Amino acid sequence: MSTCRSLFRRLGPPFSAVISLTILLTMLAGPAQSADSVWQPLLRRLAANGFDPAELDALFSLPDVEYDPRPMRSKLTTLYEGMTDSSRVRGIQEDLADLGYAPGKADGKYGPNTEQAIRQYQKAYGLEADGLATRELRAHIRETMVQRGLAKPEDTWTSRVYDAGTHPRRIAEGRDFYVLHRPDFMAMERRFGVDAHVVGGIISVETRSGRYLGVRKAFNTLASMAAAADYSLMQPFFKNESMTPELAAWMRQTSKERGDWAFEELVALLHYAETTCQSPVELPGSIYGAIGIAQFMPSNVAKHGVDGDGDGVVNLFSPEDAIHSAGSYLHGYGWTSSKASTLQGRRELLYTYNHSQTYVNTVLAVSGALEERDRTVPEPAARTHRVHVADASGLIRAIAPDTRIVLAPGVYDLAGLAGAAASNHVRWEDRGGALVPVLHNIAGLTIQSQEGRAQILAPENAPALVLENVRDMELRDVAFVPRTPEACSVAAGIRGELRRAVVSAAAGPPVATQYGPGLVATGSSDIVLEGCSFANLAHGAIRFEECRDIELRFCHFAGCGQSVLLADRCERFTVRDTFFTANPAHRLLRLEGCTDVQVAWCGFLDNRLDDGTGDDPSGTAIVSIEGPSSEHSLQSSVVWGNRAGRFCDRLDLLNRFATVIEKNSFKHGLG
Repeated sequence: MSTCRSLFRRLGPPFSAVISLTILLTMLAGPAQSADSVWQPLLRRLAANGFDPAELDALFSLPDVEYDPRPMRSKLTTLYEGMTDSSRVRGIQEDLADLGYAPGKADGKYGPNTEQAIRQYQKAYGLEADGLATRELRAHIRETMVQRGLAKPEDTWTSRVYDAGTHPRRIAEGRDFYVLHRPDFMAMERRFGVDAHVVGGIISVETRSGRYLGVRKAFNTLASMAAAADYSLMQPFFKNESMTPELAAWMRQTSKERGDWAFEELVALLHYAETTCQSPVELPGSIYGAIGIAQFMPSNVAKHGVDGDGDGVVNLFSPEDAIHSAGSYLHGYGWTSSKASTLQGRRELLYTYNHSQTYVNTVLAVSGALEERDRTVPEPAARTHRVHVADASGLIRAIAPDTRIVLAPGVYDLAGLAGAAASNHVRWEDRGGALVPVLHNIAGLTIQSQEGRAQILAPENAPALVLENVRDMELRDVAFVPRTPEACSVAAGIRGELRRAVVSAAAGPPVATQYGPGLVATGSSDIVLEGCSFANLAHGAIRFEECRDIELRFCHFAGCGQSVLLADRCERFTVRDTFFTANPAHRLLRLEGCTDVQVAWCGFLDNRLDDGTGDDPSGTAIVSIEGPSSEHSLQSSVVWGNRAGRFCDRLDLLNRFATVIEKNSFKHGLG
């Protein structure tokens, strides 16, 4: 039995195990069949590069590995059409001649002289010297002509954008991703000096903010293109084209060059898959093999990949890593505050990411939408005292009036303290079988994360934190997540001496009473939540009771149940730039006897509401208004892709302005 000890020698044990299992299954199934003949030259080339032939054969014999001629055919077709666009070629020839190059006669025919002149120009201006007469090259040359005073500036840069990329739904998805990962965007901006909104725009345009990573396998794409370095595989697709000998030679050479490029990317993909412990044949990619949320070509991982989440691995499918890697890429290509201070500078920098003016325009449009909302964020409230803490007991002890508490990155298990820490403004109450801290009679308190989002653990049947008669309080960039055994073990590792208390608090049978959401506030006023996230809280995220002057901004709710955000007898309640995404709740926003509720610039995306009765969502609503209520508004928001009984059960009490409500499944309509 083969043991596959040294798969690819330069790969390693995790991927070796995958191939070892493949070889074993192949042996059990019967005599192994050799890989398709189309792969043989590629297999020999990989073997010559140091990879084991037998293991290569096992890899390429996997059921999911198949030759796909479409990527190389598409690439060659696009390039061929560019070469035969006589008006474009003639324009390039004329401009290159004016710039002092020697492209030959300006006859609109692509030949050796034109190719050589293009390559010389590309080398002179730091472009990829591929010699292709593309639309992007034409635009670059025209811009050079303008700079040298040889042409007028009009029409040198297109005004086109991708309509789909700037659709309200797509903008909402981009803002949803930006809000959810806002601390990571800010950390990237501090690290590389690259505008966070631009990186958000790139990710939105590239993959719909991680929602669409490609339907093709990157391995198949790159391996197929590498195999097609042999032009005989592509020639049948162009047999009806009338080519000059020069153009036919160019097609053969271009196929080889593109195939060689794909080969290097294939090798890089194998390295990436091994490093991240992923199967290379399962990674989704673009039509030309780009992977991940920010769509990196595999070779760019080694050059610009960054471990953004601190787990020791660059995983382009991790949002944190993708955000930092995209920032690193732009930084590596010369992004500076001075360079990016002009529109032309930003265009040139983004053009290095994707050689398309329409792409660049679309990224800038999305970036502008993200930046527009960020400009509305007020400065944090001033506090006299500032305290840095690193664990749950330190947080409790630091609670005092007129104080800013800065949380170090980590997990804060307040319920796990089981009353072990004390403060003049904190008492402990039994809520649902867990002792939880109640902050009371305090004014002028800010709790914020130092970097990223510190996590506060919410017990299964109880809130993580209760505010009672609190005034002028801010919670910034804090995440509320369930108190699972895994989360408790992390928190206990941070606390050390409180491990026993955590285990004790976690014990005991479940109770019937559902104390609900992760955060509860009663009788409080002037409360601000900014940049906070609430994830997977089965009994809801937040409940406000008899509060006034409350504002939530740039918050995010995902995976929460029951009433996600509940306001009971509240006045002047504002929710803006906040997103409710993929919640299996009964109500997303529940308003009971409230006055003056304003919801603006928010997104309600892809929620599948459930009232606990099965697949029938009849009793559910995106917005629920109960009791005597008045002056509620929803404006400049997007409600898209949701399933619920209805949009609002008291539509007559909700004024709507400039709000997109489309592609939803409401069993009983809007209201």
